[in-house]
Amino acid sequence: DSPLSFAVVFGNIAIMSMLVDAERKRHFEKEQAAINAKRGDKPDDKEQARLCRLAARKAMVKFVNAQDEAFGNTALHMAVLHKRKAALDLLVENQADLTITNHQ
Repeated sequence: DSPLSFAVVFGNIAIMSMLVDAERKRHFEKEQAAINAKRGDKPDDKEQARLCRLAARKAMVKFVNAQDEAFGNTALHMAVLHKRKAALDLLVENQADLTITNHQ
């Protein structure tokens, strides 16, 4: 159901990378804006960057491990079902959870 799963099915590693990077960047910028809004003074750049990276990583992990509603498959399940080793490797590098089971 997800764009990431479709990219996996077609073995399009470039699109997969783009989707994962875009998700990470989107959440990094969202967290950065939230931090700036909360702090009236100039925030500590190193601390802000650390908090933004953590938020982005957490959101990206959730994105990579999202399950479809019908069968509970993740992009990792699709990589295995369609024998897409390069896709599987990319997902594992981006914190795909090997313990998630589908509804079957």
